[in-house]
Amino acid sequence: MYYLIHTTNHIRPFLTTHNFIAQDFCTWGCRVDVHPHESQYIAEIRRREKEKNRTEWRVELMEIWAREVVIRKKQERERRHQIQAIAPTSNVVQQTAPMAQEDSSQEERRTAVVGNLVQDFVDSIAAFDKFGTTHTPFPMDPRPLPASPLGLISKYMRLLRIIRYTSNAPLPTWSSPDVLIADQVTLEFRFHEALKKEHLVHAVNKTICKDMGRMGRVERDTNTGVTKVVLFVDVSDCVLPQGGGDEEMRDPVPVYERGEGPPPYVDG
Repeated sequence: MYYLIHTTNHIRPFLTTHNFIAQDFCTWGCRVDVHPHESQYIAEIRRREKEKNRTEWRVELMEIWAREVVIRKKQERERRHQIQAIAPTSNVVQQTAPMAQEDSSQEERRTAVVGNLVQDFVDSIAAFDKFGTTHTPFPMDPRPLPASPLGLISKYMRLLRIIRYTSNAPLPTWSSPDVLIADQVTLEFRFHEALKKEHLVHAVNKTICKDMGRMGRVERDTNTGVTKVVLFVDVSDCVLPQGGGDEEMRDPVPVYERGEGPPPYVDG
């Protein structure tokens, strides 16, 4: 599916195939239209955007998304600190998120889990941006960079080569044995001296520690210089049934250990 995202500060809409990005913009109040891959309307938009990109510099969707994430995360922390200062024992903030998810569909919860994973990673990179830092644009990119705390993440998003999302991803050998079903997000960054691998490693570690069922690592291709961030998140709670209903009318769902599977089917 293609998601056509209409933002308030840009006349032309943006395209993405990632549902977690589209869901975030929808949550933020933006209009999001859904179109099939074979849509002729989308094909025409892609053709026109390709022509325009040859003659003008335009901010990319991932940079807009990342900036919004950093701003909202900062506002969320400030609100939480204010609430804690007024009533240190209040648990209103902690109770809000689970209640909000009860009315969501299984797919929406799964998308939110993946989106929160990438949001935390982006916010962890932005934490390296020092107050008062003036970021210099890339020589081949005349677009100015904003001041902290948005400058560094804008620079990293401009170095983002591709982002891939894999549902029900094959689990790596280094994954936790407690994770049965996971979704994977891979971010590939182009080689540039402004890109610090230690920033990415620290951001991955910080992201993993924020919630259970998260895994990740940073890899660098010595031949191309491309740095790859691989993130996994456990989505078993969003996929496997959680009980309820008439147990006698339902067949039990088999659960296999890592490396196991159903017995071979014998025709006869």
